[in-house]
Amino acid sequence: MPQQIKLVPGSEKLRDSRCAVCRGMLNLCGLGRCPLIQRIQTSMKVKELVKSDTVFGASPPSVFVGEWSYPQVHVGPMVPPVVDVDTSIMDDPSQWLGKTVDQIIDYRVSLIRSHSRIKVTQAARPTKHLQVTQELAMASLPVDTEIKLTKVPVPKIVFSQWTPPMGPTAPLREVKLTENPKVHPKVDYITSDTDTLATTAALELYMAGISPYQLTRLLSIGLLGRELDRRLLPTKWSITAVDDILGRRIHRQVITYPEINEFRVFGEYAVGNNIWILLLPATWMFEVLECWLPGTIFLSDNYQPVIPSDYEFSKGRKTYANIIGGAYYAARLPVLEYLNKERRQAGAIVFFEVHPDWSAPLGVWRVREICRKALEKPALKFSGLEEALNELAKRLRAPIQSWVNGSRILAYYKAQRTLLSFIYP
Repeated sequence: MPQQIKLVPGSEKLRDSRCAVCRGMLNLCGLGRCPLIQRIQTSMKVKELVKSDTVFGASPPSVFVGEWSYPQVHVGPMVPPVVDVDTSIMDDPSQWLGKTVDQIIDYRVSLIRSHSRIKVTQAARPTKHLQVTQELAMASLPVDTEIKLTKVPVPKIVFSQWTPPMGPTAPLREVKLTENPKVHPKVDYITSDTDTLATTAALELYMAGISPYQLTRLLSIGLLGRELDRRLLPTKWSITAVDDILGRRIHRQVITYPEINEFRVFGEYAVGNNIWILLLPATWMFEVLECWLPGTIFLSDNYQPVIPSDYEFSKGRKTYANIIGGAYYAARLPVLEYLNKERRQAGAIVFFEVHPDWSAPLGVWRVREICRKALEKPALKFSGLEEALNELAKRLRAPIQSWVNGSRILAYYKAQRTLLSFIYP
């Protein structure tokens, strides 16, 4: 049973919890550089992996599209300076849950990120550099790639709440693939179809077994959609876009299924993140509550600590989940996949707890993968809500009442009445 942490409202507590609130990204401490990230930079001993402006190695495959200066963005392949090594794990988050934070960062630091500035509209009429990068993004397996840079890569790590960390970077001068990429036939067919909408293309590839991570690459690099509508899309945006596209399609199927008839609880802990999922016997509803320990809280009108959340009811969301952000969509997809596989619908609440040993922003992939891992386990089943909440109280470090105070879905579920309740009061 985890030791519970008391959430104490007040400015002193919030000052003590600035790192938890900031998440290493918001500069709430007022310092020029985040001490947390600076410590990681030092501990990882980020060094020059190459001392030349030419890099040769097997790209996982991996490409990156930045958002700075949009609609002119920085685009390029990511290549590790290693040969005769299986590099696929370096850009495959589905293999990362059993790894430490340091190991994950080490994978990413090993990737040299090249970039050239390109208009997003050039996706349909690519430059030579972009065309080669698009060919790389289509690959299913690592591809031997050579990049020539305008200077030696700058040794640093770039962290983001949305994308995995990235390592040394430099402007791209030339890129070429030194072997033919191995491309899935469905990927080759769909990317060549310039009359299909991007959403339809993504769904067809997903149904063919193409992973969301490759879908993100294809959408980001401008290979999906009608020819004149194709655009380069920043990687950060494409991650959430793919989660949302797939989630909306599965949602339409899930709401046609019968409801589950008991309360189900699932959970998993990895890389400093503790995630528990509660399924309710109800029509589709979904909510993510996110607590960064020791103190990410809101205060209710009566000054009680409330954990922030985003949610939706049976018809889904029409606006972006601004509070939880990309993690909301990353959690929703595996929950919908589970219900679709079970051919059932349910209300779902994700309790997302980030522990103090979470040491660096690694991207929303970990939410997606931890939820998937949790839902692969046998469910803990209960006949009543209080029993399920009592079980969750044993598994979460923040007080269960704070979670309940923050949940809009629980408040709605407790208040609603079914037609049977009028017949049998």
